[in-house]
Amino acid sequence: ELERHDSEFERYHAVIRRPLNKFGIAPWTFGLFALALAIFEAPINKFLFDYAIQGTNLTSYVISTVFAVLLLLLAHMCGKCIRQIWSEYRRRVVWSNVIIAAIGIVVLAFLISILTIGRARYSAGAADPGVGDLFNQIGGKVGELGFFGSLGEAFSDTSALILFTVNLGGALAVLLLGFFSHEPDRDFEHTDNALKKSSRVIARLQKKYARSRGKTIRKFAPDLTGTSRNYAETNNRIIEIKSLLHMPLDDTDMFILDTLDDLAAEAEENEDAPGRKSYPEEAEVEVEEVEPNEQNHAAFKLRPIK
Repeated sequence: ELERHDSEFERYHAVIRRPLNKFGIAPWTFGLFALALAIFEAPINKFLFDYAIQGTNLTSYVISTVFAVLLLLLAHMCGKCIRQIWSEYRRRVVWSNVIIAAIGIVVLAFLISILTIGRARYSAGAADPGVGDLFNQIGGKVGELGFFGSLGEAFSDTSALILFTVNLGGALAVLLLGFFSHEPDRDFEHTDNALKKSSRVIARLQKKYARSRGKTIRKFAPDLTGTSRNYAETNNRIIEIKSLLHMPLDDTDMFILDTLDDLAAEAEENEDAPGRKSYPEEAEVEVEEVEPNEQNHAAFKLRPIK
């Protein structure tokens, strides 16, 4: 999977011939920013929902926050679609993004305008409580002065103007953030995201394997070390005896038991296994010439090097 995504990324990169062009903003960072902005906007919109819903303060505050989050998500989607209108890889306009961005901007402007007109009506004390009365009052005002006329009249109310400014400013901020945090080419960005996702999966598997490997080594290293030294001492005695008896040495006599421990040999000292201790290195042997007491020939023995 990783190789496939890597080859796809290289194919897109070969056509586009440039690095990724976007701000590296983590999704959780954007989520926290949007939530903080929504919480900031919620008290400003809360007054309108108090009259419309006629519920508790907590209910109005929660609904106002959710509504602000939805506005910001819509603004982010518009910014992303505007950014990715042209596809460098396909050499054509992405009409689906054009349509989505146009509809999103119209809906966003309409919702903010409705909030502003409704806030002005309630500030003037001309509206009765209730959701139905809210739409009736706004509809009557729009029918009398027109949409833009009603919006212009609402700007004469300070609280409505503040509501419009805060909501519009937050939407524009998130729209620009969505614009610059995405790659202009939609296909190139999707391929890059898929490659990063596969890389994170591989990294998690590697860390899991490293922890399991370190645990296995810590568990069995003492026993293997003792067995290896016992084997080396016993093998030294066999070599001495064979030398005294003029018997030729074979490959078994020169065998080093530690070479079988591939797991420890490949283990790396890193942070994947926190608290891991260092393990004994492989025992090396060397052949040295000795003079036996009762014979005139050379005898050989192996001894570990510390």
